[in-house]
Parts: sequence; C-alpha cells; structure tokens
Amino acid sequence: VLSAMKRLYPRVRKEIPIAQQWYNNWCREHTPRRATPITWGLLQAFAGLCLHLRWMRLACILLISFVFYLRTGEALALRKSDILCNLADGSIVIRIASSKTSKNDQQSLAHFDLQLAQLLSALLRNFDTDEELWPFSMTHFRNCFTNICSFFDLQPLGLVPYSIRRGGATYFYMKTNSLDAVMIRGRWREATTARIYLDDARATLVRLAVPTCSRPLLRRFRRRLLVLLSRCASGQQDLGG
Repeated sequence: VLSAMKRLYPRVRKEIPIAQQWYNNWCREHTPRRATPITWGLLQAFAGLCLHLRWMRLACILLISFVFYLRTGEALALRKSDILCNLADGSIVIRIASSKTSKNDQQSLAHFDLQLAQLLSALLRNFDTDEELWPFSMTHFRNCFTNICSFFDLQPLGLVPYSIRRGGATYFYMKTNSLDAVMIRGRWREATTARIYLDDARATLVRLAVPTCSRPLLRRFRRRLLVLLSRCASGQQDLGG
C-alpha cells in the first residue's frame, strides 16, 4: 500500500515517514513463512502416482516444474509446442512466453537428462502440436496437488504448489553447489536474495521428517516412476492416454 501511494501520489511521500518507519521496523523483525521445499524423491512418487492413474498432464507439469524451478503460473501456461525433447543428446528445452521477471521477452531454459527426456517425449505424444498442458484452472491444479498430499498423508509437511519450484532449486543447488547456475535457471536477479532463499530451504530440509506411515506408499509409486523411466529408455513402454 505504501509503495502504491508513493507511486500514484508522489506528493504524499514526505507526509508518511512514520508509516514507512514502522513498515521498515516490521520487515526487520518479521520472518516470512516460506513454502516447504519438496524433495526429488517425493516429487518422483507424486509423478509415479499420476502416471499410475493416467494423469499424464499432471505428471508432465510436476516433472517439468521441478527440474526448471517454474513458478506455478509459468508451468500451467505451457503448451506442447513450448517443449523440445532431443533424444540424441538428452536435452529438454522449454520456452517461457512470459514470466514474473520478464513480461515482455520470451525466455528459454535447458536441462540434460536422457531418461527424463525419453519419458517426457513419450508423454507429449498424447498432446496435439499446440495443445495446452493444463487446460484447467489454477484452482483445479492446487486441488489436485492437495489431494496427492492427502493420499500420501503428507499434510504435516505443509506442501503447496510453490514447494515444487523451491524444492527443485534447492535440489540442484545441493547437487551442483553452484549458485550462479541455479540463479540463471531460476531467473533470480539478486545473488543475495537467491542465497537467502536457498540456504533457508536447505536448512528446512534438514528437519523435514516424512511421516513413517507415508513411506511404503511413497516407495511404491517412486519405484513405479523409475520402472517407467527404464522402460521408456528401452522403448518397451507405451504411454498412450
């Protein structure tokens, strides 16, 4: 509100110093509540469940969102024509038409994983050339995500759709230990902001405790995904819808 007032009514800038001071003090004392990062193992189990239920669209969205650290709106705006899987070199390239950090310029991101490229390529055969990956509402996506968390009894973890972006960035930060590489893919502008974001997420993972009752189902459906990855790699699996 303060920012909007200053921008729309510049003449009031000098008339609200106390409000601005209170806000600055609050920012220093307040610790924001950030989304719990989802781990790669949990995400694999989620995708495995989706594939088991033939929810091809949701499986695509989950996998692509994680490896490219996509914001929820960016992921749900993707079309088949925005994704290129090259099975010769294992590259997956996506096009982002508009994003929070670049509304007027399209962006592209690349990831190299031959097995994942083969799986996504098989899944994308179910879509028309320029078809939306998610032709439903964001609310429906959130409900689907919440239902998956409930199926695995993961409510205590407090996972939300934004957990996918945070989890993907944290996973690759821990795997590569390269802040620059993660910043480029995550499209953060400030290194300080990105480091705080990632360090906090990594610290959260240290204390993340998956409920014991959830582990058998998670193992089962994670294994389901890994088997499909292996079969796609050998050309033995048909993922037609």
